[in-house]
Amino acid sequence: MAPRSVPRGRMTTIAVLVAGVTAVVTVAPPAFASAKAAARPSVVSYRVSARSVPASGGTVTFTVRVRKTSECSLKVTGHAADAVTYARAWLSCSGGVFTESVTFGVNSGQGARSFAVRVYLRRRGEIDSSSLGSVHVNASPSRPAPELVTSRSWSGYVVPTAGAVVTDVSGRWTVPRLNCADTPDAGEDTWVGTGGAGWPSGGYSGDLLQTGIQDTCVNGVQQEFGWWEEYPEFPDTFFSDFSVSPGDSIEAFVYKISSDCTTNCGQWETKVEDLTTGLAGFMVTGEGWGVASISSATFPDQGTTADVTYPGATSAEWVVEDYLLNYQAPNGARAAFANYGTVRFSDLLVGGLASWSLASSQRWEMVQNGVALSTPSAPGTDGFLVSYTGP
Repeated sequence: MAPRSVPRGRMTTIAVLVAGVTAVVTVAPPAFASAKAAARPSVVSYRVSARSVPASGGTVTFTVRVRKTSECSLKVTGHAADAVTYARAWLSCSGGVFTESVTFGVNSGQGARSFAVRVYLRRRGEIDSSSLGSVHVNASPSRPAPELVTSRSWSGYVVPTAGAVVTDVSGRWTVPRLNCADTPDAGEDTWVGTGGAGWPSGGYSGDLLQTGIQDTCVNGVQQEFGWWEEYPEFPDTFFSDFSVSPGDSIEAFVYKISSDCTTNCGQWETKVEDLTTGLAGFMVTGEGWGVASISSATFPDQGTTADVTYPGATSAEWVVEDYLLNYQAPNGARAAFANYGTVRFSDLLVGGLASWSLASSQRWEMVQNGVALSTPSAPGTDGFLVSYTGP
């Protein structure tokens, strides 16, 4: 499939003070990335002096060039435990260039914080908007990671890479048969991905790119859906005409296609295969997403990903998750967690590392209100088990 041109995002930048911590917009494209001039309000180029701030704080300077824009505003949306929304009033951008120096305060919390940022540009009543990527505020590195990490939403294995970017990650599992009599209106996600981990000792592994299967009980009847996600900018996107059933064998992949900028310039692909039906759900950054046979080299678009880019991340994951019901919900409400029994992840692969292996310290256990709901086993010779341990 021939790659399509990816339009540059229209961007501006500003500091945000949320929950006592001033957050910084970290922008994935390189400094002063050019955007094609258009009749609509747009960002021409930008420069950022730093892309992250340590827990101890620091100063970052932003220089932004805009075109055909008289006013700018900014919206910041938090997710999960940081579900806070911030909206900035319109401010003047008529000069075409502005510089903002921001001093970031100390984050004394034990968890990294992530925020999605979108800029709005206005001129003579015409408004355009663009994602500015995500904001990451590092946690305080005041205590070491425990032997088994606890999370209110993830259970499985999260492999850190000591700073190396994961180039591909994959794994296989069987779609579980939920106990819908026990949990008649509940669900869980089973997925493979890279990024999205906030370490207990501080730091963040980058934006999350993932694909998998959502298993739900609706009025006591089980349903399945295939999906992909680039979090936090592009939440769950579900495939159409992708039938999945309990007992189907699933294999999922997330990988960088190539670093060759003469053809696809480091595009990423997610692919979730139903080995039982022979169908797969594809997503290619900068192009689109859709469903075709597993062996197909192309797929009919069910949607565009022209605005989706991904810089890579420094962790690999195989996870059963209690998913969010609404990414914009102020309280980060999650689905009732389904009794899924046990899922076995096997045929695990991580690329981009000189070597890797599963270790007990990489286990994440889901705990809510003091109750362990989902727990991974010790690592085996070819993977591991994750089991429902709730009431």
